[in-house]
Formats: sequence, structure tokens, C-alpha cells
Amino acid sequence: MKVKFLLMMLLVVAGLSACSSDDGVETTGTRVGGEIQKVRTGEYTELWTVTIEPEYVLNGDFWGGYTPILPAMEAVDGQGNRTATFLMGEIKDFDFEEGYRYTLQVEAEDVLSPLQAQGIYLADASRYEFTLKEVIDKEYVGIREDGRRDVEMDVQLARVRSVNAIDSWEYVLLCGTVVGTGEKIYMSPLEIFGLPNHWIFQEASEDGSTTDYSVRMKVSITPSDKPVYGDIYRRIRLQEIVSKEKVEENNIIYMDRDEAERILFR
Repeated sequence: MKVKFLLMMLLVVAGLSACSSDDGVETTGTRVGGEIQKVRTGEYTELWTVTIEPEYVLNGDFWGGYTPILPAMEAVDGQGNRTATFLMGEIKDFDFEEGYRYTLQVEAEDVLSPLQAQGIYLADASRYEFTLKEVIDKEYVGIREDGRRDVEMDVQLARVRSVNAIDSWEYVLLCGTVVGTGEKIYMSPLEIFGLPNHWIFQEASEDGSTTDYSVRMKVSITPSDKPVYGDIYRRIRLQEIVSKEKVEENNIIYMDRDEAERILFR
């Protein structure tokens, strides 16, 4: 049976993650809460002054029966409380480098209100588009190294069949096996920070069939005192891709749905 994997949808939804803005309107994209310094500059534009923390976090929300967890930048107030999260690349003209604390002036353009005024309503659309106006401050403070461990692991897709009566796609997540110990580490498909190509674990043929690959990689795993997302208290960063080999049919990982949902929907 031809299987359509959710991994094929993740790049499409990489800029979408449902959230609630501080004005109570349900939007997708940036998660906003708490106080952000804002100055209105036009009918649909504001200048936001935000402080971006030096380490990435993860952002995600329920979407189409699945929770895509994506690397994001964390904005905080003067007391270190989160005020917003921005997906990587969501602020146009801004390149985030870990280890630096930034103070930014960002133009936030409300792109939904003009459409709604015309009676046009878009589902799964971000309310704001962001453009960097000025880097007010950039200070190197480093990232946490305490508790870090460097491991080499073999990572491949794990499949969990959907019970959706209409679609035939499966949930997918990543299963990493630490070389030398056999420790299993389960991850969202986009959870490894710095992974350049999320298609590296699977290739599609012209006939619609797919081939899975196991990728050996070196990563660092660092604990976090605060949740990076949900109940995730770790950051996994790619150091190096070592090798890649085809996964034979009898070695494809299939997971129990309940077990997988404890990982995916946290």
C-alpha cells in the first residue's frame, strides 16, 4: 500500500504553528504572550522591541492531528519571562546565531486584518509578517555546556500508522540508537538543531515508493533547567553527519500508537 508520510508535510508547515496573540485572536506563526514594547507606525504596522535569548527553543502546536515541533527563537522580558517565540527565519533579514543575546527592533505587519476587512478569512495563516529594522544590541554570552554529552548515534524514521479513516499517511518520528550503549532516543523529525536536510532519512521514487535511510551522526545533548518545549528538558545539536545507509524492509521501525503519541503530543 502506498504510504504518504507526514514528514512530506513538515516543510510545508514549517512556518505554521497555531498560537494565541496577546489581543486574544487565534493566529498561526509567532507565539505571543506577556509584555512586548510596541509602537504603532501605521494602520497595520507596529515596531516591536524584543530581546532574543542566546539558545534556541522548540515551538509547536496541534496541527492536522500532529504536532510539528520546530526550532525557534525565544523573546523574553526584563525578568527573563517568555514574551514570544519566532520560528527560525521568521524575522526577515535576521540571521540568528546561538550564543548571542540580541535586542532587536522589528516591524510587525498585520497581514490578516486588511483581508478580514474585505471578508477574506484564511486558515492556518500567520497574522504577522516580521522584518528586522535594527539590531540595537548583540552581546556574546555563550550557551550552556554543563552536563553536555557528545554521542554518536544511528537515526532513522519510526512509523506509526494513523487511525484516520480518510488518510493513509502515518505519523513519523525519529529513533536514535546511541552507538556503543544501545540507548534509544526518540525525537520529533525536526528536533535536531542544525540538521540541514530533513529529507535525509527518506527518498521517494517516481513510482511513489519510498526508501528509508539510517543516518549515523555525531550530536551533543545538553540538559536544560527550563523546558525547551512541553516536557522536553534537553537540546540536541548536530555536530557532524558521519554516514548514511539504506534500511532494509525488515529493519523499518513500527511503533505502538499510544507510545508514539506520548512522544509526539507532549
